[in-house]
Amino acid sequence: MLNRRSLLAGLALSAVLGPRTMAEQPYPSRTVKIVIPFPPGTPSTFVIRALADRLSEKFKQPFIIENRAGGAGGTLGAAAVAAAET
Repeated sequence: MLNRRSLLAGLALSAVLGPRTMAEQPYPSRTVKIVIPFPPGTPSTFVIRALADRLSEKFKQPFIIENRAGGAGGTLGAAAVAAAET
């Protein structure tokens, strides 16, 4: 069972180690892929592409847009995200 002393020790350890590990690795550290479960040319695609351009400028990393239309309710897009590497 978690007691007060172990909880406070864990919080203190994360406060000490957390900022140090965050400073070493800026996020995102590689290309980001955005999966859109709609066909190209829809209004949501235009909005997401504009957002991806701004994110690329801000984070200095490429944001790739991938349309995965099909399936009932975007299941192909959801499956692509579920199978993606982390």
